[in-house]
Amino acid sequence: MTFSVSNLLFVLIAAFGGGRLASRFGYPAVLGEILMGIILGPPLLGLLHPSDALSVLADLGVLLMMLYVGMEIDFSELKGSSKLGAITALGGFILPFLLGTWLMLSWQKPLFAAVFVGIAMGVTSLATKSRILLDLGVLDTRIASIMMSGAFLTDTLSLFFFAVIIGLAHTGILDVLGIGLLLLKTLGFFLASWVLGTRLFPLLYRWLKQRNLTSRSFYASLSLMIALAFAELAELAGLHGVLGAFLAGIFLREAISEKRLSFEITELVKDVSVGFLAPIFFLSAGFAVSFEVFRSSLPLLIAVILIATLAKILGTLIFFILAGGNWKEGLVIGLGMNDRGAVEIILAGIALRNGLIDTEIFTLLVFMAVATTATVPFFLTWGINWLERHQLLARAPHKERKVILVGAGIVSRYLALELSKDQKVYLIDTNQYHCQEAEKLGLTTLYGNALDSSILQDAGLNTASTLIALTPNPEINVLIARHAFESFKVSQLYVYLSPSAQSRLSPQLELIDAQTFFQGAVDLLDLQEALEDHELSETCITVENAATLELKNLIPFLIKRGQKQTIYPSDWQAETDDQVFAFTSLSQAV
Repeated sequence: MTFSVSNLLFVLIAAFGGGRLASRFGYPAVLGEILMGIILGPPLLGLLHPSDALSVLADLGVLLMMLYVGMEIDFSELKGSSKLGAITALGGFILPFLLGTWLMLSWQKPLFAAVFVGIAMGVTSLATKSRILLDLGVLDTRIASIMMSGAFLTDTLSLFFFAVIIGLAHTGILDVLGIGLLLLKTLGFFLASWVLGTRLFPLLYRWLKQRNLTSRSFYASLSLMIALAFAELAELAGLHGVLGAFLAGIFLREAISEKRLSFEITELVKDVSVGFLAPIFFLSAGFAVSFEVFRSSLPLLIAVILIATLAKILGTLIFFILAGGNWKEGLVIGLGMNDRGAVEIILAGIALRNGLIDTEIFTLLVFMAVATTATVPFFLTWGINWLERHQLLARAPHKERKVILVGAGIVSRYLALELSKDQKVYLIDTNQYHCQEAEKLGLTTLYGNALDSSILQDAGLNTASTLIALTPNPEINVLIARHAFESFKVSQLYVYLSPSAQSRLSPQLELIDAQTFFQGAVDLLDLQEALEDHELSETCITVENAATLELKNLIPFLIKRGQKQTIYPSDWQAETDDQVFAFTSLSQAV
């Protein structure tokens, strides 16, 4: 086997560049990586070429990618919508599966290939969807919970059926005895995985912790070995290793009870897989694409894309309505479930290497994944806005909307009073007087130091969607935000930085994806003093004409659009009927 360092280097550069470019335009990085493989690889320019070494790295990248996908799944986030999500997911899987299989058989394609295309049409992308929903700020809504649980279930179903199809294709056995034997081996694999994951892993973690084996590098290495062992266990059962790696990720996340350690290991696996090995696979997948399909099978390509899209949307919508849901919510969920993304490409690449499908079908599936995934950000953004206009964007019934506000000074109290109209707010402060003043207003407070994990746990940070660090000390605010990000994995962080600390501490906020509270140079101590002396007061402005709106004499801190409240963002674009909560100018007070 020859190994070309330069070829690997250029592959990584191309994958990185393509992924960054795609992300910049709001698309998943995987699409950019595949397109770079098509453009720079054999299909077009021929500057990059496949090799045995790249295949080995790509295979390892697939296993680690599925390990990471498994480690990202949080059952506590999905169980509240599991019933409705399961019913909806079945519709979004069954109809595309049946129509996709029928389409391929009507085009005279082999049975195994036709069934695999049906499976690929039933897939939806869990990783892509979670990022889009996070960017839209609707992860705590009912439709988001249904989409996330539905994506998990369809991905799991697809992996299971794919593994079974691979096993049958390898043995070539279609008689009842052969199928029964494969099912027994499959059940044995799941039973062994369940016993290891739910019984042995927690015991192993506690045993290692008692012996002070808690280093991040140790657990990262152990996690990789466990993933490979589960992958081999799946292979021994006649299934594919990706299913084993996926289950290993799920069980590892549940077994490691310390959230910070679990998060750090997940991030390490993500860095190795998503940042290094998986892009090699996705770019290499572009090598196998053939533009001959546009000449010989263009009608079939169009049919695949249309049926995949319509079947996914209609199947999801119909089953959602049958489960008692509203048709408008069902339509938006169907639009959001239409992306395929990484999992579908992974399965298609493995199927191609195993001879289950040919280059023509692989190309059809790649372009289907690209086309469906590219439409989801637009469809989902439109759908969310549509539901908001009709006041149907319901918050998840199982998920408590909660904001933890560190600092109970007068500015925090004003903010908490507005936020508490829409969600639960908990204030934490080491100043007992501030806590007492907040309680007089009916606000819930906790006296203590927010750098103490037990205080944050008592406030319920593990179930909160947002943390706002609003004390006059910017260094403390940054430390609290980092602690919330690393130990509690809070997704929305807002931090107050004084004017003198902006340039010094802003880079630290970028590392944890936190936003600055108060845009511009605002001194919190001066602001609080002016409010205490009644020199300033809160005001609320309703936008009548966005084009003529001026905020130069105001210090905005909250925006309300319809039923949705958001901390004032730097990129806010005013719309008619928006409500802006602000303090008047500090010009008379400072």
